[in-house]
Amino acid sequence: NPICDEEGYQLSSKRFINTKALLRCSTRAEAEDLLREMKSTAATLRKLQADKKRRQAGGASSSVPVASGQSSPSPSIEVTGEKRVAEEVVVDQRPPKHPRVEGGGGVVSGPRGLVPGRAAAEFILPPAMGHDCLLDGKTTVKIPEADRTILASMGPESLRNVVAESSVAVFKLLEVATFLNGRESKYLRERDEARALAKDFGGRLTVVEQDLSARDKALEESEAELVKVNKELEDAKREEEKLRGRVVELEEQMSGLSLAEEEEKKLDPAGTYSKSSRAELIAKIYQIGDLQLDVASSSFQNALAQLRVLNPGVELVTEGLDELKEVRDGQIATPPLDFLF
Repeated sequence: NPICDEEGYQLSSKRFINTKALLRCSTRAEAEDLLREMKSTAATLRKLQADKKRRQAGGASSSVPVASGQSSPSPSIEVTGEKRVAEEVVVDQRPPKHPRVEGGGGVVSGPRGLVPGRAAAEFILPPAMGHDCLLDGKTTVKIPEADRTILASMGPESLRNVVAESSVAVFKLLEVATFLNGRESKYLRERDEARALAKDFGGRLTVVEQDLSARDKALEESEAELVKVNKELEDAKREEEKLRGRVVELEEQMSGLSLAEEEEKKLDPAGTYSKSSRAELIAKIYQIGDLQLDVASSSFQNALAQLRVLNPGVELVTEGLDELKEVRDGQIATPPLDFLF
């Protein structure tokens, strides 16, 4: 597990890596043992610096041991042929920091109580990460003095290594952010699709509700029309009953007319008056009645004239004489009307 300082930053040291030997390792344990055996860059630089000072002082051949201790990462050395160039190294003389160990055996470093290699329930971002105006162009971003000293003491190759490691971390962070943003975009897209679908359903629901309202209104109108039609049907049934009674009466009249037709055939076998209308028959009856009256009056006058001829010497009294009168009880009287008809 990585070792971190009190601020939560991982502690590391630069080492010369024997790449060929490392590639020959077949297991992770062999690779870890090989890395532990490799000398740190800081120790190598201190040794080279001491050798340079001895050569400058008089070319002393004996080597002076260099005090070992906790040191910050130091720059690497570029070697070309037999010439070695060492850069000025500023050694951090702070006492070594030992990570605090909890009862469970986990290493806890920094005020956040984080255990390297273990997931934490929560992580408090440094103040700079939570500062919204950090990149507004008005805030000056600085690094700790110790880190500045370490960076100033590092050579180009070491700086390139640091930049490479930091770049890898940034790219990993960008990959994670891109993945999370893609997943968030997927969720947002699904949310937008769900909202659009809900909006579509809402519009369709509104149309269905309007259609249902129109159908309910049409149903109410149909029910009212049905009540009206049922009432008209009842009236029609009553009218039908009346018409049926009328039909029965007419059938009876028709049966009576058929009997009258049979009698008419007996009275008029030639069928002279069969095609005459009722009005024509009534007019004919009146005409016959008038003709009978004329015939009766003419017959009475004829009889009276004949009596005068037969009795030439007798003066006939004709006062009160009328063809419609009759003799009753020795007197000439007009018969009552019911007797006439």
